Amino acid sequence: MLQQIEIQLTEVEKLALEFQNFQYNCLQINFNQFMTSNYHYNEEHYTRLIDTLIEKYTLLQKSIFEILNNHGYASIPVQDFYSFVNSNILIINPSRR
Repeated sequence: MLQQIEIQLTEVEKLALEFQNFQYNCLQINFNQFMTSNYHYNEEHYTRLIDTLIEKYTLLQKSIFEILNNHGYASIPVQDFYSFVNSNILIINPSRR
């Protein structure tokens, strides 16, 4: 089994990751509220929200990949990750291939 990887982030990497994570998590909360409301939105609303959610998730994944690449872990498949606000550490749990 692959070990957890701890990456010491630079200040720029930390801020970029926090920003991307914040955008995605806030939109995810909005999406959950949107989906659980009893109001019936039209297809355009659904499409715009889902497209934006996908866009923010893609940017978050790109940010994580860039960090992995910058620290020599570009070939590591990521199962999940943890980072904490005001922490310069990114913890990666590699997945099995």
